[in-house]
Amino acid sequence: MRAVCLRFILLGLVVLATPCVAQTASEALEREARSSFKAGRFREAALKFQESAAAATDSDRKGRMELQSAWSHYNDRNLKLSREALKRVFAADPTIDIVPDFFSPEFVSLAEEMKRSAAAPPPATEADLKELKRIAAEKLLDKMYNDVIYDLTSVPREKLDGESWELLARAYEMAGKPDAAAEARRAGGRTDTGRTGTVPIYTPALPSIPPARGSVSDFLLSGRAALERGDAFQAQAGANRAIELDPNSSEAFRLLGDSFALRGERKLAEANWQKSLQLDPKNPGTLATLADYFAGEKNPEKALELLTKLTEIDPAAYGHKLIELGRDARKAGDLPRARQIYGVAAKMIPPEAGHLNEFAIVLVLVNDLDGALVVLQAALNRQPSSAVLLCNYATVLGRKGKTAEADAEFRKALAVDQDYVPALNGLGNLLIQAGKYQEAEQLFARAFQKSSGNADATLGMARALRLSGKLREAAALLEKGPSLEDADVLNEAGAIAYDRGLFSDAVSLFERALWKKPDHQLAKSNREKAWRAADFLKGLEPQKPPQPASKPAS
Repeated sequence: MRAVCLRFILLGLVVLATPCVAQTASEALEREARSSFKAGRFREAALKFQESAAAATDSDRKGRMELQSAWSHYNDRNLKLSREALKRVFAADPTIDIVPDFFSPEFVSLAEEMKRSAAAPPPATEADLKELKRIAAEKLLDKMYNDVIYDLTSVPREKLDGESWELLARAYEMAGKPDAAAEARRAGGRTDTGRTGTVPIYTPALPSIPPARGSVSDFLLSGRAALERGDAFQAQAGANRAIELDPNSSEAFRLLGDSFALRGERKLAEANWQKSLQLDPKNPGTLATLADYFAGEKNPEKALELLTKLTEIDPAAYGHKLIELGRDARKAGDLPRARQIYGVAAKMIPPEAGHLNEFAIVLVLVNDLDGALVVLQAALNRQPSSAVLLCNYATVLGRKGKTAEADAEFRKALAVDQDYVPALNGLGNLLIQAGKYQEAEQLFARAFQKSSGNADATLGMARALRLSGKLREAAALLEKGPSLEDADVLNEAGAIAYDRGLFSDAVSLFERALWKKPDHQLAKSNREKAWRAADFLKGLEPQKPPQPASKPAS
């Protein structure tokens, strides 16, 4: 007797624990949904609230979660999904209280409209039910499964016949709710058991249900359409159906991965994408998706491997993704990786002058000047009249010490665009090195006129004026400039002060330059020279004669 009692107690605990676990899951999903909503990820929040409603054990909570799902869809500007969620709200709890203070007036009006339309219809007659079934069948053909669920669940259960329950079960299947479909068939007097099917390794096991009508391509198309409108559950249902019909469908596993990604399940998404790639290593959609995934996961090496394979399939269509990955690496400061990616892109895609110019800039940043010259020459072969390319080519030649060639290329750039400021500055600096200060001054004056805030133009003109002996003009130029925030400009201002004999001012300006750029070697050297000059000048100052001692008090 005691053993029997104990079994009843344990059975009672199990029965009580089941709704408790479901309620806990619902609350956990609600917390996740609220976090997503606060972060502005409204679509993700709507899906989480919908999952929380599905896990809820009482109609009151189910209605509240569906209401939050509708509000999230509304904030995501998806009015259609918001309406569907509101239908589920009033189906779960027709008397739910919607507090206007918590929502926008427009959403409250929409909810009131849906509440009025959700009022229970009068009992269906046999003729009405026949027409309802005919309409439901047509809606299923148009994949309007949510409307079918709403229409048939609005009819009293005792009025539905076996055909009605089968239509409802089909609608639940299309909505990705296999448990509800199985329950509808049981309510209609059917128990379909014994069917076996291939269940994919990364998908939840489906209950035993008859195969749906349609081909793999039909389910993939409907799943993609669901994905575009943000319905992750229907997209997953379409993928599962396609996998049942063809377990080796790479596209089906890609769709399944995309549906998990939409729900924020990134690891499950990756697993299904990898399965898709295993089934078809040259699936371009999967290669592109996985490459974007690994780029987002800060794994550029894996992303480059996938993009290389993708570009081999169609260089013209997918080569731009390699360039984007290279830009991301450069922006992140990973110059060696950027150099590698641009190098791969240069070999694999039809080279464009702009992309080659980007590659050359990266090579200059890693101090590969010879490589930069080769790449820039290739770019000029494609676009010989580009002032930008000619100027960059001249700049690299100048850094290589080839001043005559650099001078010629700068002049070519100015022949294309006489007001191109970088070329004016570049040629001006070459002329200063050659001691042609007057000609340099004229070039910097043109650059300064075109771009008065340009630090290079300001610096170059001030230096040309100083070296021409026009110290007051040079000082005035810097004083009325926008600001002395550039380390090189501050160093030049210190040099001007030094030449004017204002050694203490020069020391101060050189120290400001070093504060801006601590490794500025020229500013360090100039500061030492200014210190010595200031100390020497202080030593030449005449000493004040000693004051006579005051007469002691008597």
